[in-house]
Amino acid sequence: MPSRAADNIFWVGRNAERAEGGIRLMRATIKKLFINPERDNPDYQSSMHTLLRCVTGTTGATPVSSAKTPKTC
Repeated sequence: MPSRAADNIFWVGRNAERAEGGIRLMRATIKKLFINPERDNPDYQSSMHTLLRCVTGTTGATPVSSAKTPKTC
């Protein structure tokens, strides 16, 4: 196999791993927001801020309601 093809295969795998991590983070966020919101839990709001900050840092998207740039995870 040519080294260029092996290099391309390596980067496809690496990018797939990164996408999988982002999808896991999005699933956790959606579950926390919509499917199983534990609003009675005293740590709910801080955990939501952390999850949304991580999503923002991972995707590079800025929340509409926030003027500040969030920290990345």
